[in-house]
Parts: sequence; structure tokens; C-alpha cells
Amino acid sequence: RTVAFVVACCLIGSWIGCQLGISRSSYSLTRKRTPRALWHGAGHETQLPRVALLSTTTAAYARRFAYAVQNKVLYAKKWSATVDFLLDSYPYHWLKVAATPERHAEPGQPLPPHYNRLFALERLLKQDAPYDWFMYVDVDAVITNFSIPVQTFLQGISPEHYVVVHDGPEINSGAFLLRNTPESLQFVRNWIALGTQWPQASLDQTALWHLLYLHAAFPSAPPEFLLRYAHTSP
Repeated sequence: RTVAFVVACCLIGSWIGCQLGISRSSYSLTRKRTPRALWHGAGHETQLPRVALLSTTTAAYARRFAYAVQNKVLYAKKWSATVDFLLDSYPYHWLKVAATPERHAEPGQPLPPHYNRLFALERLLKQDAPYDWFMYVDVDAVITNFSIPVQTFLQGISPEHYVVVHDGPEINSGAFLLRNTPESLQFVRNWIALGTQWPQASLDQTALWHLLYLHAAFPSAPPEFLLRYAHTSP
């Protein structure tokens, strides 16, 4: 009995020690972050913004593009002081019903899965996430030059700007940056509303093109005006 009691005490003590170790490890992962790297520019040093790379996926896409996912994991690991990679596989689009070109709901028919990116961004922007920016990147995209930090694309950006897209003739919703601000949250909500309620915007990318134009043309207009203008003047 004495031996059994001692063995039991040792096992209980080991279990408690493991639990405390796990708790301390979890705390260190969530609370103790690596100091941010310094940004050398404009004659002074500033801290690099912390960026979360975000991709959304379905189970089938996660298997099909496993190497592309690993590519982004490795990139985030290289720049781990200021970059994290988030992979969201929650099927948000199944919570919303699809619609015909006249936008009559079809019960049981989900939205296209590319809308998952918007719902995931909306969820993250509503939280107190420890990031200055979110960069959405398609799950099948790969980063080919690991020597360029993502913060390079933010140099010279005004504090008033909260959306950064590709500077070219064809803006693509497969890669863009959003500042972690209430303005970005409202932008994403406008994007969701325009993409799912406007007959001409069957794709989220089409909705993005028009939404950027509307925000540029009417920077101080309320969201309901932007959507009403889009419906009346496509």
C-alpha cells in the first residue's frame, strides 16, 4: 500500500507539473512576443508593423494546395518577429444562401467559397487581434521571393489609408492589405453587402472594383449611400 501510495503521488505530481508547463508554454506563445524589427527609413528607425497573412480554404483546397500553404508557413517563419500566417477553413459561405441574378434567395444554395475571405476578415477585424495589418493571400498563391518583407508594401502609406491593393490596371482580390481599423471593418462589410446584394457583382472581385471607385469618389458618404448608388448607377 505504501508503494502504491508513493507511486500515485509521483504520478499526480508529474501530471500537475506537465499542466503547469503547458500553461506556461501557452502563455508564452500568446503573450510574450518577439521584439519587433526596426524599420530603417526616412532618416529614423521605427518599429515594423505586425502583419497577419491570411488565407481561407475548404478541405479539398487545403489538400490540393498543401505545398502553397507550406510556402506561406515558411515565409511567416522567416519573418516571425513581425509576421504570422493564419489559415481559416471555416465554411462561412454555407451560412449564407446564394441568389439568382435578380438576387432572389435559393434556399440551401451557398455563396461561392471565395466569399469566405470576407467573412474571415470581418471576424478578425471585430476582434482585438494583435496585428496592425491583415494581408489576404489566396490559398493557392505562393511567395517567390522570401527576401522581401511584406511591410515593404506599406512604406510611404498615409495613416489615413486603410486599403492597399496592387498598383496596376487589374486589381485582384487574391492579394490585398487591410489596416486593423474600424474603417477597414466597415469597408469589408460594404464589400460583403455589395457583393451579395448587387446583381452586377456576382463575384467578390467585381464588387471590390466598384467599391474602391465608390470610396474614392465619395470618401465621406455613408455606407447606405454607396450601396444605393451602386444599385441605381451600375
